[in-house]
Amino acid sequence: MKRFILVFALFIFTLTAASAQAPWHENQVALITVNGTTFVDYILDKASTFGFHKDVIKEFEQVFRKNSGSDLRKDFHNVGVLVYRGTEGKPHFLGFTTGKFKPENWYGEFEVIANQPLAAQHLKVELREENGKKIVDLTSKKKIKNKPAPVFSMFFAGSNRVYFGPKEEVNYATKIKFSEPPQAIRKQIHKQTFFLNANLKGLSQTMASMQNPATQAIGPMLAPMSNLYVFYKDGEIFTRLDCVDEASAKNFYDMLNGMKTSYQQKLKNDLEQLKKPSDGKGWLINSFIYFGKKGSILSSKETIDSIKLVHKNNVLMLKGTLPPLVRTGIVPIATVGVLAAIAIPNFRKARGVAREKACIANQRVLLGATEMYNMDHEEMQTTLDSAFIKTLVEQGYLRSVPTCPAGGTYSSTGDLSADGEITCSEHGPVK
Repeated sequence: MKRFILVFALFIFTLTAASAQAPWHENQVALITVNGTTFVDYILDKASTFGFHKDVIKEFEQVFRKNSGSDLRKDFHNVGVLVYRGTEGKPHFLGFTTGKFKPENWYGEFEVIANQPLAAQHLKVELREENGKKIVDLTSKKKIKNKPAPVFSMFFAGSNRVYFGPKEEVNYATKIKFSEPPQAIRKQIHKQTFFLNANLKGLSQTMASMQNPATQAIGPMLAPMSNLYVFYKDGEIFTRLDCVDEASAKNFYDMLNGMKTSYQQKLKNDLEQLKKPSDGKGWLINSFIYFGKKGSILSSKETIDSIKLVHKNNVLMLKGTLPPLVRTGIVPIATVGVLAAIAIPNFRKARGVAREKACIANQRVLLGATEMYNMDHEEMQTTLDSAFIKTLVEQGYLRSVPTCPAGGTYSSTGDLSADGEITCSEHGPVK
């Protein structure tokens, strides 16, 4: 299972798409949602698995419905996270739940909780107003390493949405006007078990504008990608990656295709090396270990074999199928964001290859322009520098000054009127 989750997370982390932006906020960067009904059903079913009697769970649901005015299994449509840029350019993260709510019932329940002796020992519950919004603050009475106690806040936006998160994020959100996404987008979100839509170009720009070196480093990693679209339902995963150019998309395609092939070979080798447990002492525990490993390998193999990659122009698409063993509503939630440590080096490699190819193309353009210049002039140019590149642009041999994507500078070695060559300070000459 661990092997499968790692591989599956890598594919989710790798891809993107420009379509289906859901504009809840004009500066929206990303929207991640999980089908609320699927999620709640999963949690309640697991509660039965861990010893809660089904009759007790049913009774709890009835009491919950009566007091809150919400049906646990029907009225929680989606649970998700909205990422957007604030007026100061900083990214903000806000959780949300959509559904059918009666805010007055909920606020009343929070007032009751605040007066309960047991809750009062651990939580401080306060109701307040911020920018016309009625906010609930839940403050832990246990401090973390002498730091201020964390405050979790929430407020209802009408009867169909509740926002939640750290107090400072919720306070900021009360100043923001959120709109409903188009009906077609809402339907698309609601029918998926898992939905992710991210404007990675916007995220890259936001990260680059921040002062934190850690966040600034993320921007260049996302540079070859523009948008992300991922959804999952009934075991089917679909992802689409829109890159900034065809070369970047091709690099990602080659990288993923190579990873798929190498992993298929590894799984084959792992399967061949598995040894069945022998009879005798320890047979039972060894059988559990053996079948556990075999099941994990076969599930991973089934998933990897089902993956189909398609590359066209600057778009890369991936489709895959999860084996029945791992088709639960919680799988997509657990896997998103995992494996960044493995994925990022591959992104860096793909980004580096794309930059090198662009630089090589620039060098060939410069060499061609120099040759045309020398054919038109009796006094031929033998070297290349920034002044001569400017001359090539002014005289129409170049449309604009070529720029190395990695920040290198162009010069020449040898005699360009004979067998000299163009070189880059970052990538060297054309090989």
